[in-house]
Amino acid sequence: MIVEDEALSVMSLRIVLRNLGYDVVEPASSGEKALEIVEREKPDVVLMDVLLSGELTGIETVVRMRQRHDAPVIFMTGYRDEETTRSIDRIERATCLFKPFTADDVARAVNEALGRGVLDCGS
Repeated sequence: MIVEDEALSVMSLRIVLRNLGYDVVEPASSGEKALEIVEREKPDVVLMDVLLSGELTGIETVVRMRQRHDAPVIFMTGYRDEETTRSIDRIERATCLFKPFTADDVARAVNEALGRGVLDCGS
């Protein structure tokens, strides 16, 4: 599942994931919409932007999501500040991709999040 409020990024990520052989459920541009979709679809992995449209940040969305669904999360962010990375590192089964990233970065992160090892944001 892709949670991202930039349409071009959603389209690019969807292409990368489909080329890797993954099914992609309906994307969400806000944390609120993401929670609805997660409840219904139960995705295997979630690619989550840190800053989203709506009231919730990506981090707040994942904290709420984890109350009902424990999918691994790949946070996508352009922010490398200590507060952001520390907040993400506190969340179990979460890693991050720093923007800009490549299709190979996405492939590696998704494969690792799905059980082939999990990175932390410090990597």
